[in-house]
This record gives sequence, C-alpha cells and structure tokens, in this order.
Amino acid sequence: MEHPLCPAEVARIVEDHDTAKAEEAKARKAERAAEREKKERAKFEELRRKFEGTSAGDDEAVADE
Repeated sequence: MEHPLCPAEVARIVEDHDTAKAEEAKARKAERAAEREKKERAKFEELRRKFEGTSAGDDEAVADE
C-alpha cells in the first residue's frame, strides 16, 4: 500500500476485508460459546437427574401436564 502507484481504493478494499474477517471471527466465537453453553447445560441436566433420582420420562410426564 506504500507503493507510489498503488491505487487509492486499495486501502478501502483492505479495510473492508479486515472488517469482514473480524465480523466472521466474532460470529464464530459466539457460535462456539453458544455450543459450549448448550453442552454445559446438558451435562448439568444429566447430573441433576442423576442426583435427584429422576429419569427423562418423569421430566417429560411433568412437561405434558
């Protein structure tokens, strides 16, 4: 970009590209965090059922009522 014959629009193109990459990285990070939270919640529910002595069928029966 420091070359004397470099077109002026190159800086804008590079900036747009960098912005798009940063947004993609932010979206991937949010997806990973959501997936991690989903797994943690599932593990918590599994442990809760284990220690409370309930089964998945009991939870579904309560939800149906």
